[in-house]
Amino acid sequence: MKKEELKRLIEEHLVLRKRLEYLQRERERLEDRYEEVGQLLYGFRSKTFLRSVFLCLQDLRGEHGGDRHFDDLIHSIIHSLKHEDIEGRKNYTPKDLLYLYDEEVE
Repeated sequence: MKKEELKRLIEEHLVLRKRLEYLQRERERLEDRYEEVGQLLYGFRSKTFLRSVFLCLQDLRGEHGGDRHFDDLIHSIIHSLKHEDIEGRKNYTPKDLLYLYDEEVE
């Protein structure tokens, strides 16, 4: 291998490493936001609110039908409504988010 080619590989390696670090930080930021949105959408909500979410999802089904992420969200809401102790969640909800439990959809 020629010295110039070796230098190019080293440079590329360094550039790729920096890019990977940037993308990892970006992914962490996106995952944090995804968690926040999940909490706001269904994490600390009443059964009444979750039913409203389900009805909104039904309204959006024509636009997103067949999207596996959309279907996963529907299944998560249904699972929460059927199997989770939603009333008991209130005991574990952080105090600064308790207002979410009583919020209603207008």
